[in-house]
Amino acid sequence: MSLHNHLELMPSVATRAVTVRVSRQFTGTIECVFDAWLDPVTAGSFLFATDAGEVVRTEIDARIGGRFSFVRRENGTEIRRAGEYLSIDRPHLLAFSLSDNTRKPTDDRVIIELASVGLGSLLVLTHEMGLERYADRHRVESEWRRRLGMLAFICPIPRGAHFSPVQRRSVTLV
Repeated sequence: MSLHNHLELMPSVATRAVTVRVSRQFTGTIECVFDAWLDPVTAGSFLFATDAGEVVRTEIDARIGGRFSFVRRENGTEIRRAGEYLSIDRPHLLAFSLSDNTRKPTDDRVIIELASVGLGSLLVLTHEMGLERYADRHRVESEWRRRLGMLAFICPIPRGAHFSPVQRRSVTLV
């Protein structure tokens, strides 16, 4: 099934007017990168963790229609991120709605597409938001780049792989 077929089953994007797209190449396998998004311990370590707070609760029901929730405690305040899985096609596609303490679950949609590149993988993340979040677009992009940078440390170089010094770094693509 093509990406287009997966996405046509999701809610209309008519209310989403702002799109942030970030891509990154990883030395880890496509399966490792994909699975990191659905494992509660691993996802909690890179998705919503910050230097200022700790993730205190993670719940993941990794199935289409299943929900996830991350709670981070920061300066005595609990910050919650939650959503619903809209599409799961291991290891190539993951799509989910995303909300925080103040927005409805369907306000934002995140689509993660993965492809094998040599012994590693390429991830393209698309975050669709409503027009009211236009001013947040650069901050959202920066946050996703930081998160993907943290993910790069989770998936190791495949056993027996030989990379040049340039390939050994996880290269951020535009």
